Amino acid sequence: MSADGPSLCPVYSLAVHHEGLWLLSGLESGGINLQSVRHDEGKLIHCLRQHTSAISVLDLARDERSVLSGSWDKSIIDWDLDVGKAKRTFQGSGGQISAIELRPISSLPVPEASGEVIVPSATFSSDGANKPRPNGISNDSDRGGAQENGNGSNAASPADSLFGGGNEVDSLFGDNDDVEAGAPSTSQFAMDDEDDEFSRAITNNLKEQETQNTDGDIDVGSTVQKEDPPLTNGDLEHRTMPASDVVGSNDMASETTAGSGLPKSEEIYLQHNGESNPPLDSNSIPSADSVFLAASFDGSIRVWDKRKPTPVATMLARNVPPWCMNACWSPDGNFIYAGRRNGTVEEYSLHKGLHAVERSFKLPNGSGPVSAVRAMPNGRHLICASYDILRLYDLQQQQTFKHSTVPFLIIPGHRTGVVSQLYTDPTCRYMISTAGNRGWEGNSTEVLLGYEIGIGK
Repeated sequence: MSADGPSLCPVYSLAVHHEGLWLLSGLESGGINLQSVRHDEGKLIHCLRQHTSAISVLDLARDERSVLSGSWDKSIIDWDLDVGKAKRTFQGSGGQISAIELRPISSLPVPEASGEVIVPSATFSSDGANKPRPNGISNDSDRGGAQENGNGSNAASPADSLFGGGNEVDSLFGDNDDVEAGAPSTSQFAMDDEDDEFSRAITNNLKEQETQNTDGDIDVGSTVQKEDPPLTNGDLEHRTMPASDVVGSNDMASETTAGSGLPKSEEIYLQHNGESNPPLDSNSIPSADSVFLAASFDGSIRVWDKRKPTPVATMLARNVPPWCMNACWSPDGNFIYAGRRNGTVEEYSLHKGLHAVERSFKLPNGSGPVSAVRAMPNGRHLICASYDILRLYDLQQQQTFKHSTVPFLIIPGHRTGVVSQLYTDPTCRYMISTAGNRGWEGNSTEVLLGYEIGIGK
């Protein structure tokens, strides 16, 4: 405010009530204006102030009683519109916030991804000391047993390998006469190498024999576990199991989690706060507005849960320029699409763990940066706005050959300019595209185009 009246400030983002009663406008100064629209048009009702730089993104909650704001100050704030105050601030983004979108309702949990690169060793080496042990035997108990016997060698040393010829090693199939019937397997067996398929097959066979428990040699349910099962990023591993096993007894759950099957990339890791048998209550299922993605201009994408202090998953730009101007969810909330500067769109799958890019859609050479993406409600098409034009990409068409059919259709309208946003109405009858660089680099035609979406017979 000045002596001559309110000062003008450029608007960088908008969020409008679904009936057009009011709107929120993000300003370059860092304020968020709440203004009336239908009645007493343009009247300033309140200004939300906490950001220190331009408001680049505004995303209303489904009940329209709260809003998420992203700013160039690299922070995200969850505002309570009933009282006009901030409920929580999300810090830790790597750059200016370029996109925020609430996740569609989905029962699939978000797997953890730290964003760190795990480079596998080029030479053969055993990591048996860090792997899950059969029969619920923990790593610390293995090392403790070796020290008590005066053997200070590594648990995965060649002397204790699967093909070791020493007589002091226990029998592979548990037929040692010195072992009492019904006793659990010894730590020497737990130290066998599990790196090859042969050892894994033998271990799985033993697991089936232990589950049947027909001879009374091994009772997995009675095995005393000295510590919790192995953790992945601070949470217990979750392996696919029937629903009856999840709601069954604790003994059945312990038999499932004590298996020696190694984690694979297709497995989904759930968060249970360190509980081996988490209760199936409403808190374990994500609510409608609890999970959202936030893309930064430096190319990183983070998935946040409002109930947790840190991001659930972090995806960094790899093998592409560190740049991301827009990202979105799939209609089912199980995939993430991000536009990149080198004319590609990357797809991340929650089914595969968000550790790496599942697919990459390459646009024709000379298309320019992909500044906006929007998934269509049918779950099959993706609209990609690059510098040259808009394209409707078919996600189900596979390019198996070099001269396969072009997997996209040209959407006429925008030509040679940066597209700032793509919007489709809830009924998917209309789409609006806006041209602009949102204060960042790039030229634009500064036009707004409306499209009527036609459904082919």
